[in-house]
Amino acid sequence: MMKLHEAIVWAAETHGDRRYEYTNVNYMAHLMEVLQILASIGVSEELQIAGVLHGAAEQNGAVVEIFKMRFGVRAAELLKFYIKGCDTDNWRWKKQFILNELELADRDTQILVMADAVADLRALTFAYLVCEERNWKKLKVTKADLSWYYSEVQDILCDMQDDETAGDLYWEMVNLYNDLFVTYYLDDEEGILYQIAHGLYGYAMTREELMWNQIEDQIPEHAEVISRKEAESLEELWTFQKEEPVHDETLEGNEILEEAISDFRKNEDKESLEYLVEIIARRIEARGHVIMPVEDGVEEGHVAPRTITTDDGEVVIAAFTNQTEMKKGPRSEVLSIRIEHLFAVAKELDFVGGVVINPWGEFMYVGKDLIDIIEERVELPEEDEEEGELTFEFVEIPTDKKLLN
Repeated sequence: MMKLHEAIVWAAETHGDRRYEYTNVNYMAHLMEVLQILASIGVSEELQIAGVLHGAAEQNGAVVEIFKMRFGVRAAELLKFYIKGCDTDNWRWKKQFILNELELADRDTQILVMADAVADLRALTFAYLVCEERNWKKLKVTKADLSWYYSEVQDILCDMQDDETAGDLYWEMVNLYNDLFVTYYLDDEEGILYQIAHGLYGYAMTREELMWNQIEDQIPEHAEVISRKEAESLEELWTFQKEEPVHDETLEGNEILEEAISDFRKNEDKESLEYLVEIIARRIEARGHVIMPVEDGVEEGHVAPRTITTDDGEVVIAAFTNQTEMKKGPRSEVLSIRIEHLFAVAKELDFVGGVVINPWGEFMYVGKDLIDIIEERVELPEEDEEEGELTFEFVEIPTDKKLLN
């Protein structure tokens, strides 16, 4: 690692008081961040050396021959990538030279450019957090030009998204870019998501098509600005809801339970409640299942059910009679569980008030008192064989209050 140390010393002495164009701090801070990024993904020493020296190659291509003798042929070969653009002071032309060569460059060179881009985007993000929109006015480069360049880099390097070594770095680049340059809108009435990259084209996705398509029309005035995380969560939810349900034999027969719940919600009288209690008891006797959202599924007999806190502060276990009802809410891992086992878990825990069946739609709250009444009417045959014991812990479901009736 002595050559890497020598490269750091050489860069520090050579760049001196040079300022980094995006933050106006000493330029070595940028080079050290590029080095840290490369080291964190375990690349070769030659590639790390190139990361430290790339700024010098951008300024003066002649130094690459010196680097060959001092730091090795491989480091110099990587730095040759930056030479073609070093003769122009025009920022956009300089970056265009890089883009022209990037697609055909070898993997190490692509990783070097990506590490440089991530370091740039991190710095721009930090500066934006401090100065907000005023930050763009302080730069010599326009926000539109920056948006153009980093958009092109991520498009050219899209194959890196699944790379075992650099995949996480690629997605950090994408997320940083989106946070800085992309504005997201939601037209809730029509079920349309929009994303507009600054200075570039806009795209729209409908709840039905689930494909991003370039748009030419203006965004509706009533569309609401949302965060990237909100947009990504909504896209994931729409995709989840669109997926074809997998047939689950354990849920067969729950249609009559859904009808009984619907009848009770309409009438809310003693007769419809009596009928609902009877139906749940019969479903238990038939070994009926419901779907329970869990944190990590089942692993070595351990289950982590998700819970909901109601508006009045009561903690309840969520359960669903079918996959369609489940898909109305947040996506989650799930477990098909027998109804009597679900009730047993709810009764065992003091902080749980009961169970809510189909909480995002036509729901039914089954408190512990009602569970006792239901269980009195159940006559279960003896188990054919002993079942493995499950242990439980609880994780709360993050919910949109608009989903709760």
